Amino acid sequence: MSSHRVTPEGTDPIDSDNMTELNLEILRLRDLALGHESRAEMLTARVEELEGRYSKLRKDNHVLEGHIEGLEGHIEGLEEANQELHVELGRSPIIRVARAVARRLKLR
Repeated sequence: MSSHRVTPEGTDPIDSDNMTELNLEILRLRDLALGHESRAEMLTARVEELEGRYSKLRKDNHVLEGHIEGLEGHIEGLEEANQELHVELGRSPIIRVARAVARRLKLR
């Protein structure tokens, strides 16, 4: 009588006294292990690829943030220049005359 261990799925072939059945189960388990190993290698390669892409994106993002900061500085400079120009134009004799004419036309 063979000493098969009984599992919820049935008897476990690894416990078989039949050498053919045992060899088949060993080969099946070997193939299963090789499949798991191949899958792990594939996933490891994919993780490395994604980590490389992530690292590049972080570097690109850092460069872009530097450009944005530079542009923000230029925008602030332009805003200040615009305010100075507005004040300067307000003091311009031609603008003062134009405003005076506009006021007088409104009074009529």
